[in-house]
Amino acid sequence: GDKWSPLSDSTNLAAATAETPLFSHVKAMVATTLPSFLLAMILYGIIGLRADKSGYDQSNVDSIINTIDDAFGIRWWYLIPIAVIIIGAVKQWPALPTLLGAAIVASITAIAAHGSSVADCLNAMHYGFSAETGNETVDKLVNRGGVDSMMWTVSLIMFALAFGGILEKCGFIEAALGKAVSRIKSVGGLVTVTCLTGIVCNFVLTDQYISILIPGRMYARYFDEKGLARNFLSRTLEDGATLWSPMCPWNGCGAYQSATLGVPTWQYFPFAFMNLINPVVAILFSYLGISVIFKKAEQNVRGMWGLNPKANRIAKENADEFLK
Repeated sequence: GDKWSPLSDSTNLAAATAETPLFSHVKAMVATTLPSFLLAMILYGIIGLRADKSGYDQSNVDSIINTIDDAFGIRWWYLIPIAVIIIGAVKQWPALPTLLGAAIVASITAIAAHGSSVADCLNAMHYGFSAETGNETVDKLVNRGGVDSMMWTVSLIMFALAFGGILEKCGFIEAALGKAVSRIKSVGGLVTVTCLTGIVCNFVLTDQYISILIPGRMYARYFDEKGLARNFLSRTLEDGATLWSPMCPWNGCGAYQSATLGVPTWQYFPFAFMNLINPVVAILFSYLGISVIFKKAEQNVRGMWGLNPKANRIAKENADEFLK
């Protein structure tokens, strides 16, 4: 969801960094994300079939559902803010106005349906919704603390951005990896280095945004020199940087997910199949010539979605001669 959604911050940032249209970027990600997602689903299915289900108690689930229904009286119009987001995604509206619009619609719904005031809505946004339902699980679910409770994560991101900005201006990553990139001749090698740089930046620079920005700025000209499309660059940035951001304990994403789930990062690490598989699929496909996207002016001779490695190699040789 974070990777494919046109409203996602990382999706918008990757497209902006690579200077490619947002929905062109989203469509390009299908080629590597969908196979990775399906492989992850298969692995989760196998684990699910083999899991010990003796500890599962359906009465707990029924209790949670009944408590939510009794305390809040779920109605169809509660889905209107979600519908605004879905419509915005389909209509390709900008992300920030769409999210702001959904928040305003949600506030109007709360005021109209429950008699809440504007002050109540603003207070809930900042300090979080407060409820005492008598069900401990439901209370933990709905009483999350709003923006105020997330300030530790926000401050971590701010410090990470500052730290990453210093290292970027000092040329740390360029000095470490620049010479290696200049020796790369193949598309597969370029994709490998781009993915690995995003992963390394997540652990060294401690922020997802910097992990997208730095490889995007570093390798854009190398993608251009090989005649590769910018949405291929943006896709590669997401395949490495976005997917591995929750895998680092001191990254903003890793810290947030670990705190929310109550599970240390290193414990869920081996089971984050989508995150582990996606960079491998991206690198493997690039070496095989599968779904390598070239610039539009060259698609007639290079082939955009060549699934046959031999045919793709011949097309590339012909393209090289054409470009000369």
